[in-house]
Amino acid sequence: MAPAASKFDTLPFNCYEIGHTWTPSCTRASTDLGVACFKEGFKIYATCYLMSMAASQRIPKSVEEIWKAFKDVLRSTTFLTTNAFGFMFFFCTLRRLKGNFNYFTLGFLPSVLGCYCAILVEKPQRRPLLALYVANVASETIFRMLRSRGIVHNVKHFDFLMFCTSMVTILYYMKKGNQRSDFVDNIMKKIFGSEEFTPKGVPISLSNAGSVEVQNIVGDNERIRRVSGGMLDLGEPRPEVDLETNRRRRPRDESYRARFIRFVLWMHRSVEDIACHLERMVTAVYEGKTHEKCPHKDPCFDYWLKGFCSRFLSGFAIQAAIQTAGFVRAMLAPRKPHLDKTGTLLSNSLLYPCIKSGLGLSAMCLAFRLFSCSFRWLQGTDEPINAATSGILASALGFFLLRPPSAAGLYIFFKAAERVISESHQKNNWKIISFLDKIYGGGWTILYALSTAVLFHCGIMEPQNLKPSYYNFLSRVTGRKLFDINRHLLTAYYAHSNVLMKDFWPNLNEKFLSDNMKHLIKLRDASGKGNEFIKEIVLKFVSGASI
Repeated sequence: MAPAASKFDTLPFNCYEIGHTWTPSCTRASTDLGVACFKEGFKIYATCYLMSMAASQRIPKSVEEIWKAFKDVLRSTTFLTTNAFGFMFFFCTLRRLKGNFNYFTLGFLPSVLGCYCAILVEKPQRRPLLALYVANVASETIFRMLRSRGIVHNVKHFDFLMFCTSMVTILYYMKKGNQRSDFVDNIMKKIFGSEEFTPKGVPISLSNAGSVEVQNIVGDNERIRRVSGGMLDLGEPRPEVDLETNRRRRPRDESYRARFIRFVLWMHRSVEDIACHLERMVTAVYEGKTHEKCPHKDPCFDYWLKGFCSRFLSGFAIQAAIQTAGFVRAMLAPRKPHLDKTGTLLSNSLLYPCIKSGLGLSAMCLAFRLFSCSFRWLQGTDEPINAATSGILASALGFFLLRPPSAAGLYIFFKAAERVISESHQKNNWKIISFLDKIYGGGWTILYALSTAVLFHCGIMEPQNLKPSYYNFLSRVTGRKLFDINRHLLTAYYAHSNVLMKDFWPNLNEKFLSDNMKHLIKLRDASGKGNEFIKEIVLKFVSGASI
């Protein structure tokens, strides 16, 4: 196999021979992409906005509201159209200015410029969400590209670790008070309960060994219950010991046997304290009492049970709606799905995912609430670290029962990373973030432009490494023009660029071909090897060797 050309070596072909092979006109090519993207984008965004309004019960009732909704759909459609139009416009413009192509001007640079212009069209409120979504897909695409080159390999249980770590980070910051009105925070509040992230009262001192007055509010009535040992002290108060003095008094020749016995006695006392501690907590919960630091109004046991039942019904209903919609769609298809012997619509194969989804949400809610209340009873405080610890088990149960796709885990990871970076920037005032914020449009526009450029570049140079669903999306919004790119000429930079379309060769008009292209076609036909011989010829063109 011939070695690949340098990324800065130039291809002596024009944009018609490589990019818009369906028409020799650069203006017509940009217009074709823009029109195809506008048609498909309008259908996508109209459906999304209608579903969003129906879900939030914001059905427009006046002419002004309908006109506002239409303008929002039109604006988002224009944003999507500008991505496609801008890419082809800068693709041809850079070739005219530079006179040729190299590895970066084939996809990455025109995509950065076109997508930067496109994101400025969209609402500023939607830019962070779009940037994070595209960065999510771009990170997965970069991993696929590196894996195909053998640079990285799959890490065992990486999805599980990433999902749990991201969930714990978000729960920690939400409990800390860093809450936002974005999609992820709203989902967290729906699953675990918004009251869990509402601060209540002042931390209780663990030194109080007496009884604690616990206020339990039920409805509009207030009654005071006295919880015996409500602070759940860790045994009898012990006199303070000066560790330094005790260490100096310890004989140096103390045997390891004595140290071991002292360690066993300490463990015994600790286990007794914990057992007594748990006994008091279980008794208080059994009697229907609520700890002073608990943010909920119901008794702890009722709070756990209500959360479990409501989340089970919610998860079951959501998955049932998805399963029913998919089943109806399959029934309307020419090829009917297989039914079970009873002929029921909700067969066992359809019912199992609904039960599993309900159990996943309910288990997450129950584990988080159970451990959060336990920490409040055991420690007498309601700290963010307790929410993070409770989130470990909750996220682990959610991962194994719900099996979220890797895209969802990556999205949550980016939201967690955004929160960590934002919190760190507020404390340390990072200069790079301050510089990005000064750029027109802010740092989100840069993130969107770079991430989308990675996807465009991968879709052109190595489409087999692009996520299949996103490759189909790009193909659909561009009117299948993505298949018309002459990837045989790109094999000089990446040997597998044409792996999905080895037999494709564009129907080019000889009137608009360059001399190099005419010579290449003549050599290809003379070799009798067809498209397999093109890479060797293109490499000679790039290196300037005699042909």
